[in-house]
Amino acid sequence: MAKHANIYPSPEELEAVQKLVSTVECALKQVSDWMDNLNASQSKVPTPTTSDPKDVEDSTGSRSTTKPQNASILCGVMRVGLVAKGLLVKGDMDLELVLMCRDKPTKLLLYTVGTNLPVQLQTLTEDKYEVRPSVSESAIQVVNTNNPKFTLKITLSSLAMREKHTATEEALQPSVCGLLNLGAPGWEPA
Repeated sequence: MAKHANIYPSPEELEAVQKLVSTVECALKQVSDWMDNLNASQSKVPTPTTSDPKDVEDSTGSRSTTKPQNASILCGVMRVGLVAKGLLVKGDMDLELVLMCRDKPTKLLLYTVGTNLPVQLQTLTEDKYEVRPSVSESAIQVVNTNNPKFTLKITLSSLAMREKHTATEEALQPSVCGLLNLGAPGWEPA
């Protein structure tokens, strides 16, 4: 029992981890809602005033839509690593989340989430957090300023990362976007 007490985090550490993760998850939900409202207000297009239905429909007779307009830009957040499995050990200060996106994550999306996240965190809690977007890691790091200090890494990813497309300058690096090959049938290196 003494060994367990030596490696198991204190109740204060566990509470701080839970508070940090829960607060950031709620803030990410608010960022998602904000982005969806912003996207909806920008994408309001006047309806065609023509009476000819061929102008609205394509040559096959069906309306052509490439992406659903009502789908959220940010789909959800998942706990990964030690946080997901509940395997925190005393001294583990690095926590991880993965933010799933509808489309491939871009630098613009990373910076948009990274700049709005502190605003949403301030609305949820009086605690202070440092938020730093990192393009090289395709992630946003959130550090609480209270003791104990924890670092929460939010990696942006998408199921669209599995598709083989040419890389654009604006897209984040597929090699560092989390969960790229999670659904792959094997764990051996590619």
